[in-house]
Amino acid sequence: MSCAVVGPMVGYQLAGFKRVQEVLAQPNVLEKFIDDPEVARQVRSTFVGFYPLEMNSDGDKVVQMAMKNPDSYVVKEQREGEGNNYVGDDIIKLFNEVGSDERRCAYTLMEKIRPKPIDNVFVTASGFEEMKAVSELGTFGVILACGDKIIENFSSGHLLRTKPSGSNDGRCLIGAAVLDSPFLV
Repeated sequence: MSCAVVGPMVGYQLAGFKRVQEVLAQPNVLEKFIDDPEVARQVRSTFVGFYPLEMNSDGDKVVQMAMKNPDSYVVKEQREGEGNNYVGDDIIKLFNEVGSDERRCAYTLMEKIRPKPIDNVFVTASGFEEMKAVSELGTFGVILACGDKIIENFSSGHLLRTKPSGSNDGRCLIGAAVLDSPFLV
């Protein structure tokens, strides 16, 4: 009986899924949605490599590529919220288990993002610790549309997660990372 908006349009929800990001990274797909070639080029320049793990010879080649150089990639589950990323030797273990059967289609392979570590201070209940850290900035937006008509579209905040630079896990809820505040200079 409520008139409240309770969820995004399916298209907006799907845009955050790794499989959709994988497809958008393929040649000439992004350009179907961005008319200006220069803008499309600029957006594409921010992408890392995505490699499909389909059950075919191309997927088999991707598995072999990842197993030869597992420190260059991360394997992520194709589901909302992810939570179980595989890096390094864990990629080899995963593909030894699921590399030749349909279960591998539940994952996607991405190039590892390598941000520059910065000096940071982690404050805890027992004190503080100075260390090298990396951060991930997520931005939030509001979009309200009726069909093709956009009624509202604006930025509504951010969340900055910071983790020790040697950590492969950025989840705050398990204590692997912390919520942080940006310091802009």
